[in-house]
Amino acid sequence: MLYNPRAFKAGNAQAMALVEQYPFATLISWDKDCQISHLPMYLSEDKAELVGHFAGANPQKNTAVSHRHVAVFQGPDAYISAGWYEAPNQVPTWNYQVVHFAGPLRLIQDRTEKHRIVDRLSEIHEAPFDPAWTTRKMAQSKLDQMLDHIAGFALKSTQLTRNLRSLKTRPLSIQTSSKDSHPDPITRRWWMP
Repeated sequence: MLYNPRAFKAGNAQAMALVEQYPFATLISWDKDCQISHLPMYLSEDKAELVGHFAGANPQKNTAVSHRHVAVFQGPDAYISAGWYEAPNQVPTWNYQVVHFAGPLRLIQDRTEKHRIVDRLSEIHEAPFDPAWTTRKMAQSKLDQMLDHIAGFALKSTQLTRNLRSLKTRPLSIQTSSKDSHPDPITRRWWMP
């Protein structure tokens, strides 16, 4: 699993916030072979499961029982140059934010449940658009056909690992000089004090 030094461990609230802000994950399923898909997911209401769907032809859907599963969510990341530090004898580093959810995968084939998954994903990602797209804009026959060609899933989190790698272990002077030197304002805002 994830190498996670104590200094960079994050709390559950920070982990859930990262998943909600960066919902496009890498789902890895492995046993004797390895299957990898990149999929949008959302947290269940109780935050105990990640929910999404596969394309019906995706062979990863067949790994639910036989494989182990982990979903990797990656937030922002950035190179930090040692040249930005005011202190001598430093090395460069990389700041990043990741959350790993590991656990069993439950396949969802019920059409009503799959419809709920598509509706929820659409509701989340269509929120900024006016008018927002919904499945109600589809002919029922086309919607049924689409739902027949996907497989829903829920990944129950039995192991949650969070890592918010930042300069917080470095002296404040290094944090400040790096903040002032970094070319990306989003990176400066996200990681620096």
